Amino acid sequence: LLSYTAVFIEDPAEIKKLEAIANQAIDTVVPKNAIDNTIWHFPPDYHMTVKLGKLALSRRMNADPDVDSEVTLEVIGVGMNNDAIALLVTGYMSKNVKQHITLAFKTTPSASNSIPNRNWYKLKKSFPLKGVIREV
Repeated sequence: LLSYTAVFIEDPAEIKKLEAIANQAIDTVVPKNAIDNTIWHFPPDYHMTVKLGKLALSRRMNADPDVDSEVTLEVIGVGMNNDAIALLVTGYMSKNVKQHITLAFKTTPSASNSIPNRNWYKLKKSFPLKGVIREV
C-alpha cells in the first residue's frame, strides 16, 4: 500500500550535512541550563513530502516520469517551535503550505507542519540539496 510521495535525501554526504545542521540547531535552540530535557529525535529518513498517495498520473506517464528522478532542492530557511526543527526548501511541488524537511522532533515528525510563520527564518545564503522522488 502506497502511503506517500516525497523527495528523499539518499546521498550519504547530503545526509551527513543534514545531521550536522540538526545537531547545530539543537545545540543553538536548547539552552544549556534548560529544565525541559526532552530528548530530540531524528527522523528515520530526511524527505520533503510531495503528497499523500501516488503522484498525479500526468507526472508518472509523461515521456520523462518524475518518479525515481533526481531533484535539487534549494534550502532557503529554517523553522522551529518547541516540538520540531525543519529546513525550508524550494525546487519541487508539495502539498504542504511550507515546503520543508524535518530535521528533528520531540514527539512526531509531523510536528514540523505546525511551525508558525513567525518562526521561519531565511538563511543568509541558500544551498542545494540533492534528492530523489520516491513513492513509498
